[in-house]
Amino acid sequence: MNKKLPIYILVIYFIFVLVILAVQLMGNGKREFVSVKLNERLEEAVVIYDESSVMLKGRNQTFIDENNTSRTPVVENNITYLPLSFYKNGFNALTSYSDKTSQATIKYNNMALVMNIGSSQAVISDAERDRNIEIEYAPQIFGEDCYVPVRTFVEVFDFELFYYDGLIIISNTENIFDAETETESIEQVKALVYNLPAAGSYSTVMSLYPEDGEEAEENEETEDEYVYLQTETEQDLYIICQDEYVYYTAGGRVIKADDLPYGEHNRLCSLVLPTGFSAEKIDYSQGYVCVSGTKGNKAAFCLIDMSGEYGIIRKYVAMEGSPEGVLYSDGYFYFCTLSTPEESAEDENGFVPTDYENMRYFPEVSGGGILNICGINLNKLSEPAVISSFFGTDGSFTFCESGIYAAEADNNRIYGDSDEAHSNVYKLSFERGEVVFQRKTRIEGTAALTAREKPVFITQNNDKTSNIYVLDSLLDVSALNPNLDINPRSLTEGEKRIFALEEDNIAVIDSKTGEILGNLDIPDEKMYLYSDNRIIGFTQITPEEMAALEEASEPSEEESLSEEDSPEEESIAYPSIKMTMYDISDPKETEIISEEIIDNTDPSMFRELKIEMGGGVVILPVKIWQEDSLYSGLYAYMENSYYGLRFQGVIE
Repeated sequence: MNKKLPIYILVIYFIFVLVILAVQLMGNGKREFVSVKLNERLEEAVVIYDESSVMLKGRNQTFIDENNTSRTPVVENNITYLPLSFYKNGFNALTSYSDKTSQATIKYNNMALVMNIGSSQAVISDAERDRNIEIEYAPQIFGEDCYVPVRTFVEVFDFELFYYDGLIIISNTENIFDAETETESIEQVKALVYNLPAAGSYSTVMSLYPEDGEEAEENEETEDEYVYLQTETEQDLYIICQDEYVYYTAGGRVIKADDLPYGEHNRLCSLVLPTGFSAEKIDYSQGYVCVSGTKGNKAAFCLIDMSGEYGIIRKYVAMEGSPEGVLYSDGYFYFCTLSTPEESAEDENGFVPTDYENMRYFPEVSGGGILNICGINLNKLSEPAVISSFFGTDGSFTFCESGIYAAEADNNRIYGDSDEAHSNVYKLSFERGEVVFQRKTRIEGTAALTAREKPVFITQNNDKTSNIYVLDSLLDVSALNPNLDINPRSLTEGEKRIFALEEDNIAVIDSKTGEILGNLDIPDEKMYLYSDNRIIGFTQITPEEMAALEEASEPSEEESLSEEDSPEEESIAYPSIKMTMYDISDPKETEIISEEIIDNTDPSMFRELKIEMGGGVVILPVKIWQEDSLYSGLYAYMENSYYGLRFQGVIE
């Protein structure tokens, strides 16, 4: 054997490592060089994107219109128009517009351009003389404001214009980029301007925070005037069925069982939640149970492994705000909360403070809420959590595996009358634990939304009609039903249907086409969605109504005479609750499948009514009076199958 062979192998290995390092250093150097060159080229340039309200002035991010931060360019007949505020903010020009004369003026670099709305005739004035010129593209009025074509400004004041796929760069450099060879650099510039603006600090967020009285007034109508779907209370029972097991929370514990949580069932595994943890929801994904809730004044999430004899908390995260949901996507768990601006320090174990430095905000700033999304790497649970924050939401957001969708209402858009309502829909995507802005679109009306595979938006117009939008992943409208005579107050989503709640009925909508399939007229006071084709309704029955029902079903007089007479003992009469399962396969012809009555319920039970469902099983916490004692229990039900009650103990 050649003794020098191992030495040769080592030499070759070291040469290979050096080559790899050299390539990486060259790549990093190239990226740094590109970054430097970009900064140099953009030093005196103004950059806009035709779908963005953000612009770059030099290397600084600002707005096209600082007084209306949702304002974007208008593109009409392939001509890009910008408001006078853009020329003022971007070039320090003096601008004015007269309603009486319909004249717009831009003064820049010792020269004034005077234009008339819709006219190709214009005047240029400088220190020497006035001269008439003809412009190819005239200013226009959009909404109530004057917009000047960017090409007209560039040609008159001798700038260079670079255009690439919606990106516009105004500078003194001809062909500032090569569109064929520098696409990567161009995309970097586009990413700088086609994004949500950065807040950067707590003080900036507070300066954007709506002052008292600016936020929309809440509807003062009482909840009792409406029907309900998926009502919420603070009762400590949350359940999910997965892989023939049931996981549920009760009494400060998380329990795994191989049967339903009623009667005799086998508890396979349990875990005591942290002291002070109040559960609000339970989810299951990728072999982990995730319990969402609150601990103190923070939202908290426990990621739990319940595959063994004892449950183990693998990750605990506390964040500001209230818990809004949990989602798994591409190797990461994402925990979502909604909070308000509040300075905080990392003073608790597992606590993740809001990241104000990297926070983005919605230009409309329609509300004072902060949407926080915490990303956890499932394969590296020991790594620190990554948090992404977005300020300015009023709570109109939803998320699914394809991303997060936020709808921000804006009543001061540039199109149409000033009193028309519009919404900007933003899509945020998941990228290795972070959440980043991807795309936005604009739709008419104030949006309420829901999403599963595709986001569905039902927007309300000022005339109380509604529009239905079904958007694809790029936020392109794939279906639109305008000016429908419905006025929903909330949405609930099934697998293939959307249920829009109105004051006295429920509109059933196909989630793929936006078609209204029918309206449900169900008399029950509270309703829960069991499946796309089933709804469970609950109605409280007074003792008098219950007596009337029993009287209607009493035996005949002959049967009564055969029984021994016995004096009736006086007892306290308590209300009952009737539960009805409806078949809504055909929304135009609702049918009753089954009815069950729970007797002697405590009056507070219906007021706090709440159910949990998993694997087709309905679990209903109940409070029932028996022999002058109030018991708590669980009622379990599946379609056409009643499993009865199991009392857990006397309520003190």
